[in-house]
Amino acid sequence: MHKSTLNPCSHVQNERPDPPSATIIVGICRVEPVRRRWPRALQSKLADRAEALGRSVPGFTTDGDEGRLSRTHSRGYAAAALGKGDFRLGIDVELEDPRRDWSGIVSRYAPDLISGQIDADTGARCWTFLEAFYKAEGRVPPVDMIEHVAREPEEGLTLLNAKTDGFASFARLPEGFTLCVYARNAAFAAPLILPVQRVDSV
Repeated sequence: MHKSTLNPCSHVQNERPDPPSATIIVGICRVEPVRRRWPRALQSKLADRAEALGRSVPGFTTDGDEGRLSRTHSRGYAAAALGKGDFRLGIDVELEDPRRDWSGIVSRYAPDLISGQIDADTGARCWTFLEAFYKAEGRVPPVDMIEHVAREPEEGLTLLNAKTDGFASFARLPEGFTLCVYARNAAFAAPLILPVQRVDSV
């Protein structure tokens, strides 16, 4: 299993060298207060800002066939993943809401996983992975991948399955949110993930 660290709330400085060919930029925007159900139009605008933030990284471009893009938003958070290279790419962010029936949600896709109540942290990890994988691959992930995600609570980059060349990166965001980036590339190279963040107010 391959792991590397990821700090999604760090800032990419302008003096950072040009990103290498296998790179994913994750732009993260937050509007205060988070956790509230903001109008969809505002959330979409926040996702536009997250995408623009990712595209503003010096030396990074997704022009042409090599460009990859995935966007997401949830209750005041928005994020956009932009891939430089031959990637299948998906991203999702979700509030770790303890009031949701996470066991019921996850059991629809991995019925053997339920041996008891799934907590909000594990439930949000599984759900964000399901969403990010579906955005990238156009299908629901295999049960063994979901079970693997549920058993690996650490943050960072995880090799899901050597046969599928898939990587999932998880991060905890402030105010109780989980972020997942799923990527698969033909070169079977662990992507370098460079996160950038900004906070807005309404």
